[in-house]
Amino acid sequence: MERNGSQHALKTFEIPQQEYRVSNISIINSLKKAFNFVPGQNLRFRVKDFIGQTDLIEEWEVRTDIYNNSFLFCQRTNSKAYFKQDDGIHFFTFFEGSRNSLLYYFYLAAFKIVYGYYDDLKIKDTYPLNVIPATWLGIVQDFCAPFFQLIRSAYSMEYVNFEDDFEDSKVQLLSTASLMLRKKVKKEYQFEIFVEGNIIERFKVQTNKNAFEAKWVK
Repeated sequence: MERNGSQHALKTFEIPQQEYRVSNISIINSLKKAFNFVPGQNLRFRVKDFIGQTDLIEEWEVRTDIYNNSFLFCQRTNSKAYFKQDDGIHFFTFFEGSRNSLLYYFYLAAFKIVYGYYDDLKIKDTYPLNVIPATWLGIVQDFCAPFFQLIRSAYSMEYVNFEDDFEDSKVQLLSTASLMLRKKVKKEYQFEIFVEGNIIERFKVQTNKNAFEAKWVK
């Protein structure tokens, strides 16, 4: 974590500038425990008014493949979201399966999560290009690819609320997935993630066509 005065920025491979302070991420235990997915673990969420469903209970299992890559698996849709956890950061690396699955929206929402709280920190990253459907823009991008990148899929995340308790802190995260045509937003999804009791207590999804909330089920 790089600090310049009161401003924080997440840096991974960059060389820090002169007079900037560098430190490890100050871990929030409840946030780390909520995203500490371990093989054999099951996560269950109840969703009302989900796409094509009036009342859905979705279950994901944490698995590893033969190369020891970890992923969340949704048996109902046969979807997989691969992830890694390293140095105070959770991040997804790859998604395969249905883009109408709850797991797909969670992959977008929690693409990169830092286990510390910094009220001025905004995480930015880029999804793999084909993650957000681009319709005709994808054809144009294929044509332009040898020359320049016309479209990109952008991720951003920030902290909007934090109630400090050493054993059971409450954290609210706001994230956005955007399909960009140069600097213009063509499609955008918005998400809110609520961590409480060391679990992902619920998360909300807002798209151009749908809005729903998924709640943790024991």
